[in-house]
Amino acid sequence: MRKLTSVVLAIAVFALLSPAPLVAQGQVPGATGGISGTATTADGTLLQNTTVQIVDANGKVVATTTTTANGSYSVAGLPPGSYTVQIVGPNGAVIGTSAAVTVSAGTTATGVTVAASAAALSSAGLGVGVVTALVVGGAAVAVTTIVALNDDEDDTSASR
Repeated sequence: MRKLTSVVLAIAVFALLSPAPLVAQGQVPGATGGISGTATTADGTLLQNTTVQIVDANGKVVATTTTTANGSYSVAGLPPGSYTVQIVGPNGAVIGTSAAVTVSAGTTATGVTVAASAAALSSAGLGVGVVTALVVGGAAVAVTTIVALNDDEDDTSASR
């Protein structure tokens, strides 16, 4: 009986001193995810060099980035949870907000498009500079319109 008591006591001590699982099976502590997508106007025109904010479920801005020349953005290192993506104009006004995006550990939520409404652009006093690429020489060309937000509406310069 004494030997059985010693074995039970040893198992109990081992169980108490062993670390308990901290996360559900399959999850890695500290694992993060990300969000990537495109910033556009309401009509689908791409927004380049535009500030994008990632906002958590509590309304706190947890990450900020800038769109690329083709309107895309990507943010990594986000803890799992629910987020929204905001487009911010040069004057600091939020001009577009995505629907809620769920981020899971080890994955990136892709294709998250955020559109700035025409009304928000107008009320923020933003001019829109359109850059169109044209190729001369008879070849068929796919033209993509890219927009740069500009808070200087008097800028009418164009390059040719």
